[in-house]
Amino acid sequence: MPFAKRRLAPLLFSSLIAGLASSSTAHASPAVAGINMGAPVWEGVPREDELQAAIATGATHIRVNFRVDQWASPMDTTKRGPNGGKTFFEVYDHVIDEITSRGLEVYGLLSNEIVAEGHGAETSQTWEDEFIKNSVAVIERYRDRVRVFESINEPNNFPLGTNAPFLSAQDFARLHGRLYRDVKIAH
Repeated sequence: MPFAKRRLAPLLFSSLIAGLASSSTAHASPAVAGINMGAPVWEGVPREDELQAAIATGATHIRVNFRVDQWASPMDTTKRGPNGGKTFFEVYDHVIDEITSRGLEVYGLLSNEIVAEGHGAETSQTWEDEFIKNSVAVIERYRDRVRVFESINEPNNFPLGTNAPFLSAQDFARLHGRLYRDVKIAH
């Protein structure tokens, strides 16, 4: 065995053991974990019971899936829902404010549901353009209150009745390259 490999193996093993030893005292608890509340808005209305239940768990982070739901896009100013309704951003402002006003953090999800045209269209240029535009609008709106965004949940998920993921690795990479450019580089 060459000298470098003989010296590296014990060093890596020692580092691994040290890392495991230091993390063995950290237990999973609401203080270090998050919770996914699924779709916080349904039919134009915040799901208040689920929102309050997620907050009450004591988890420090709550995952919020930004869905266009009944709106054409996040920028749609149509009032949806009961009692005169609200715009997309008015409803999500409420959700984000409820979470952050309690000292909790939002983990934002920008999935294929941020585009009105759903499953099956993800490989079209129109869908990709809408995904980028809508995602950038949400990130810009909440950048001071949401520190982490996940984009495209389960990209290798097979839509029902198919034998292929809804986004190929090439489409996934291109989409994320564009999103990175439009969010990180442009801003």
